[in-house]
Amino acid sequence: NGFPKGRQLSLHLPDMDLLEKKIPQIDYISPQNSRGNFGNPGEQMNRNGKSTTYTLTGDYPAGNKISEKKLIFGRYINDADVTASKNVVVIGEEIYKNFFDAKKNENPIGKSINIKGIFFNVIGVFRVKKGGGFENDQSAFIPFSTFSKMYNEGDKVGFFAIVSKPDADLNVV
Repeated sequence: NGFPKGRQLSLHLPDMDLLEKKIPQIDYISPQNSRGNFGNPGEQMNRNGKSTTYTLTGDYPAGNKISEKKLIFGRYINDADVTASKNVVVIGEEIYKNFFDAKKNENPIGKSINIKGIFFNVIGVFRVKKGGGFENDQSAFIPFSTFSKMYNEGDKVGFFAIVSKPDADLNVV
C-alpha cells in the first residue's frame, strides 16, 4: 500500500541531478541545509566576546540566484568555496551590526566570526530585500559542503530551493 502516512522523506545530493533531468522547466536548483529554520534551533555565533544565535544555511552559489541577496560588502559563495569546503561565511546585516562597528562602516571582509567553535572568514554582508523568501538579516550562509562536514550530514539535503524557467507551466514543475 505504499509508504506509511507521515513518513519522513529523505533527500540527497544525487536527487538534484535526477530532478534536473526529469523536470527540464527548472532554471535554478540549490540544495540547502539549515539550522534555525522550520522549527529547529539556530547556531551559536560569536566574535570578540559577543555571542548570539542566528540561522545558519549551507548553500550553493545558485541559492543567490533563487533568492537574491543585496550585497553591501563583498561577494556570495562561489563554486571554489563549495569544492574546497572553505570556512567562509556571508552574513546578514543584523549579524554585521552586532559583531562589527557599523556606525564607522567597518569593513568585515577577511575578518572572522566563530560558528560552532570554528573560525569562518567573512566574504560578504547582505541586506534582505523586503518581502523576499525565507531569509532575514539574521541569517548566515556557508558553503553546502562545509555545512555537511560540520554536522556530519553526508549527502543529505534538507530542502531544494528551485526556480522554474520564466515560461514554465508550474503544474508540471
